[in-house]
Amino acid sequence: MTIGNLWKRLATVGNYTWPILLPPGAAALSAIAAVNQGLARFYWAATAVFVILVQAIVGVVKEVRKSKGESTFEARKRAVQERLAEASRPLVLALCRVSSGADPLRRQAEVNTLVLAAVATARAECGSGTRSNYRSSFYSLRGDRLERVAFDGRPGHREPRRLFDPQDALDLRQLDAALAVRTARGDNMLFVDDLHEKPPPSITNPEGRSYRTMLAVPVNADGRHFGLFAIDSPDQKSLSDVDQKYILLIAGMIAACLAQLSRDGYVIAQDGHFVSQAEEDE
Repeated sequence: MTIGNLWKRLATVGNYTWPILLPPGAAALSAIAAVNQGLARFYWAATAVFVILVQAIVGVVKEVRKSKGESTFEARKRAVQERLAEASRPLVLALCRVSSGADPLRRQAEVNTLVLAAVATARAECGSGTRSNYRSSFYSLRGDRLERVAFDGRPGHREPRRLFDPQDALDLRQLDAALAVRTARGDNMLFVDDLHEKPPPSITNPEGRSYRTMLAVPVNADGRHFGLFAIDSPDQKSLSDVDQKYILLIAGMIAACLAQLSRDGYVIAQDGHFVSQAEEDE
C-alpha cells in the first residue's frame, strides 16, 4: 500500500469518526469545567463552546449534503464553512477577551460587545429567505421579570416588547409574560414552528402577532439563570434544527460570559449596563 493510499484511507476514517467523537468530547470538556473553579473553569467551558461550534458546522454541512448533489457539495461546504466562521468570529474574539481580561470593567465592555454581536449574528445567519424578516433579542432576567437588553432586525416594524412582567395586572398579555419567564428559568428551549397552526396554550391572540416562527432559549450557566435569547420570523416553518443548535451555541457564549462577571460580583442591568451585586440587592 502506498503512502498516498494510506493517507486517503485515514482521511476517510476520519470523516466518519470525528463527527461521532465531537458530542462526547464536548460533554467531557463541560464535565471538566464543572469540577474546576474561577478562570480555569471558564477556560474549559470556553473550549467546550468551541467544540459545540464545530458540531454546528458539521450539522449545517450534513443539511447541505442531503439537499444537494455531490457535484456541488464541496463548493457549498466551503461556502457554509466560510460564512459560519466569519459570522462567529466576533463572538469568539469577544469570548476570548472576556476570558483573558483581568480588569472586571474591561470584561463588562467585552460582554456588551458579545451581546450586540450575538443578536446581529443570529438575525443575519439563522433561517432562510429574506434576512430582514428575522428579528433576534436578548432579555436579562431581573428578579421575576425579563427586561430587553438588545435586539436586531425587521427595521421599520414594531420593536420587540421591552418587558415581560407576569405580575403586571395591567398587561393584557400577562400569560405571555409568564411563559417567557418560565422559559428563562427553565432548561429547555421554546420552539414554535407555526404560531397560527400550533400556538402554545398560554399565548394570547396568536394570529395577531408579527411573527409565526419563534425560538426562545434560556441563558443559563453555573446553575444560574441569566435571561432569554429569542429569534422570530413572520414566515412559517422558517427555522431549522441547525438554527436551533446555533442559537443554543450563542446563548451558551453569553451565559459563560455572564457567569464570569457574576463571579466578579457584577450582574447585567437594563440596556446592557452592569451594577454590583450589592447594588442589585438594594
